[in-house]
Amino acid sequence: MKDSVDSSETSLPGPDDTSRPWQLLTWSAETPADLDTTSKDLADFLHENKQVNLADVAYTLKAGRRALPHRRMLVCRNREDALRILENDPDRIITASEERRERKVAFLLPGQGAQYVNMGKELYENEPQFRADVDYCCEYSKPYLKLDLRDLLYPKDGKLDEAAEQLAQTRLTQSAVFTIEYAVARQWMRWGVEPMAMIGHSLGEFAAACIAGVFSVEEGLRLVATRGKLMQQVAGGAMLSVLLSEEELKPLLDQIGGLEIAVINTPSSCVVSGSRHKIETLEAELTHREIMTRRLRVTGAGHSSAVDPVLENFRKVVLEVRLQAPKMPYLSNLTGQWINGEEITDPDYWVKHLRNTVRFSDGAAELLKDPELILLEVGPGTTLSKLLSQHSARPPQLSVLSSLPPASEPQPDMQYMLGGLGRLWMEGAKVEWNRFYETENRRRVALPTYPFEREHARPEWPQAEGNAVAT
Repeated sequence: MKDSVDSSETSLPGPDDTSRPWQLLTWSAETPADLDTTSKDLADFLHENKQVNLADVAYTLKAGRRALPHRRMLVCRNREDALRILENDPDRIITASEERRERKVAFLLPGQGAQYVNMGKELYENEPQFRADVDYCCEYSKPYLKLDLRDLLYPKDGKLDEAAEQLAQTRLTQSAVFTIEYAVARQWMRWGVEPMAMIGHSLGEFAAACIAGVFSVEEGLRLVATRGKLMQQVAGGAMLSVLLSEEELKPLLDQIGGLEIAVINTPSSCVVSGSRHKIETLEAELTHREIMTRRLRVTGAGHSSAVDPVLENFRKVVLEVRLQAPKMPYLSNLTGQWINGEEITDPDYWVKHLRNTVRFSDGAAELLKDPELILLEVGPGTTLSKLLSQHSARPPQLSVLSSLPPASEPQPDMQYMLGGLGRLWMEGAKVEWNRFYETENRRRVALPTYPFEREHARPEWPQAEGNAVAT
């Protein structure tokens, strides 16, 4: 063990020393051998300092340190958990090598269908600004929704099934998804993860437009609540995801009649909208042909003629909104190309957006032209992460990460999001660690020094200048 620590220098937990329930430990080195030695030194340090505050260890590993090419991270609950991982659970340790360059991040914003009860609950309980954003959105939406959305997002014990049933209603789903995406995006940006580009999926484009400054969050909440309410009025249809290309699907849809391609997700997968009866007919035919299909968790036939009766009412609401040119680039669902100020400030754009086919695949192909981008799904689940990973235009080295776990894979939200933050750092994204710790009163601890090798001597763990971040 190198440079054992004097107990007087080690930070002990204090009665008012609060921190997140999960800790992200990150460290790096010039060579793989140094990285292994540093990992062992960290484990030895935690063994020998049983009273150390793990949050302070996590802070010290980041504050004022250079990120060297060979990087490692883990997410843990406490000192014992960290030791267990370091010594016996290598699957929970992530290791990567990254050239010394700063990579940009693009936000992926999912649409309706990704929602579930308690999405982001642990963030709501532990991240003050995330909670403030969710609270503000829910309060502002009350007059439009006639309820408090928090009762559905984070219901009391015994109310889970009732909340899930309500949250599946289009008039509430859309506001819930927009609220969580907006709050998650703002959380990432507070930590210094700024998007250089964005792409939304149907409803997700409203969140992208809001983040880009096309309209305010208040106007976004009003638009989304109105959109959901109007779409609820035309409920009764269904939507079916099909593993076929647009060209392969069209002849079959013409044969059945009354069906439309609502979404083109990838070059080889689409979503079809129509009446329940027509969708059932299509589903049976595709099953007979052994073609994969999946019903979407929606109650209407979005992006089809079914919404025609509500388009004029939606246009009236959009006309009351002040639309501005975007302050950051994002891709349009209508064209699959980069949005421009002229089209996005035309109210008819948003009417067509409600009615026309979502050309997500075209937008994804445009985004994937930059192989250096790190793609980050901002919202519940991993739907868009999977779509981009399956896209034929994906580069071999594509990096796709997500923010919150999908409903089918329940994990603690903080553990999941901190894992994403660590992966962003490992892959070269800019992270502002001082901003990450600005709500905590952290202190430095004297950690082991960098393991010198014969041919290089670059310290990884010198004491940082200045004081610890204050509350």
